[in-house]
Amino acid sequence: AIVDGPDPEARWRAELILSKRAERPDPLPEAALHSIHYLEITGLAADVTAALPALELPHLRRAAAQALVATATADDAPLLRRLLKSPHEDLQLAGIQSLAAALGPACRDDLRSLHSAESVALRLAVADALARVGDRDALPALAELLADASVDVRAQAAALLRAATNQQFGFVAYDEPARRDEAVARWRSWIPEHGATVDLAPLADALAKTHEIGHTLVLVYSRGLVMELDSEGNTVWQRDGLNYPWACQKLANGNVLVGSYRGQFAAEYDRDGKEVWRKDGLPGGVFGIERLPNGNTLMGMHKSGEVVEVDHAGETVWRQQLGGNPMDVARLPNGNTLVTLSTAKKVVEIDRAGKVTWELNGLVIPRTAQRLPNGNTLVADMGSRKVAEYDRAGRLVWELPNIRAYDAQRLANGNTLYADASGVHIVDRDGKIVWQKNIPGAGRAVRF
Repeated sequence: AIVDGPDPEARWRAELILSKRAERPDPLPEAALHSIHYLEITGLAADVTAALPALELPHLRRAAAQALVATATADDAPLLRRLLKSPHEDLQLAGIQSLAAALGPACRDDLRSLHSAESVALRLAVADALARVGDRDALPALAELLADASVDVRAQAAALLRAATNQQFGFVAYDEPARRDEAVARWRSWIPEHGATVDLAPLADALAKTHEIGHTLVLVYSRGLVMELDSEGNTVWQRDGLNYPWACQKLANGNVLVGSYRGQFAAEYDRDGKEVWRKDGLPGGVFGIERLPNGNTLMGMHKSGEVVEVDHAGETVWRQQLGGNPMDVARLPNGNTLVTLSTAKKVVEIDRAGKVTWELNGLVIPRTAQRLPNGNTLVADMGSRKVAEYDRAGRLVWELPNIRAYDAQRLANGNTLYADASGVHIVDRDGKIVWQKNIPGAGRAVRF
């Protein structure tokens, strides 16, 4: 009504508001698809499939594919098989993933027909799906993809092979061709000898961390704010009033875990921003936090120099005094804990007794560390103005220089995310920025 009213200034303001609103994507479709995915709501396969062709934005198509995997059941097999025959690759990919999830090993005959597809994306998706249902034919297919021209394809194939077999062979997707070829040759030699007997049972759980929906949690510590961005950089959730938060994690239940530096507390917030769990009175400011599979919460205390694990009731079940200002913590698959010690200028791996089993020295002001699937360690070293990757012997194998990163994360596709005072950035292997979001004061960022 205001747009059609007599006041020219009011009309102009109303038109401006409407135009800005039109520029913003409707968040409801993505929210609905993620709800189906996270809550595993079954019985909606026909609805999701019908919506797929109309979804033009890549992040919505990814969300729809994940929703279809969660909602499809064996009764939906005829519908999913029709997707495999679609002329559109996105629909075929959704069909591959959802058919494997719905039928399990019974999907093998349907998917094997796509083993020799011309599309690399389809071949990778088929190998992924077959590996998840225990089909050993996936192993040689994945080994072939290690030689693909795309670093993203190589990285995903390597992650699948490592998770399926628990073997390494020194393959790094972005390594020099000669070194990659040597590792590929070892894989191709190992698979015929051991592929028929290797236990693929834990594959689905092991691969849970290799797939990301493309959302990013960002902490703006000076504003007491944590926000969730979708893959287009739009804010889809936020919570403020957190008293200098400096650690965060997106949980499997959709909630967000936050550690406060100044407030010396940890808290969990649901999608409505409601606090559903809290631990007060911690011995130091929280700079690193991780919810463990057993429900406990692991934290690094910056000034007290402690690493603390508490249960859901808030009782301390494990504590180690390390000194050195722990800035980041991560529980490793072997049960050890990776700790970034900023003032000690190193990253250490400790066992349950607190014994150092591995350490990386010679850093300046390390802020975060991530143990990579290939055994290397990625470090955001603010003091040396770089993000760097080191092998087990402490040798530098990759670096992104001339940045003051507070945080860094190697993504599943081989790209690297980092946060600095200007915002969040993602770079490829060559250091070229492929995505960024300007957020002044950003302190930590985690893509999931």
